[in-house]
Amino acid sequence: MNRNWDLETIRNYIVKKYPESCFALNKETEHEDCIGFFYYEKLKWCGCGRPEDALEAVRKLLKCHENFDDREERFKQNFGEGVKSVYDNELLLCLAYTLDAAGLTEHGGGIGGAWLTDEGEMLLWLLENKPDLEVSE
Repeated sequence: MNRNWDLETIRNYIVKKYPESCFALNKETEHEDCIGFFYYEKLKWCGCGRPEDALEAVRKLLKCHENFDDREERFKQNFGEGVKSVYDNELLLCLAYTLDAAGLTEHGGGIGGAWLTDEGEMLLWLLENKPDLEVSE
């Protein structure tokens, strides 16, 4: 990651950049609330089913895009032996497009070479520093 994130920095960023968000209006402060902002307001996902599993997939894919040095190895570790990029799995490809549309990644010539935006780094930090991946409703 490019920055050293912490909960307060992320919270202040959300409130300043998205003052009309539920997060900002409700003066949320908890770790789960920050994750919830990204889950509900950036990705626009609902909370039914198993959101913790969806967030784990997001964490794994964001981790793969964290840097270019060992990207193929990260894909293999996170998604299995035959997966070296988002192009090797249709569902990962869909998730890559979703993360890009939500502004969590950016890409140049191809979605497979995406990199994290500041918001993508923030969400990755939140997910990696939260022992249980529960989204508050």
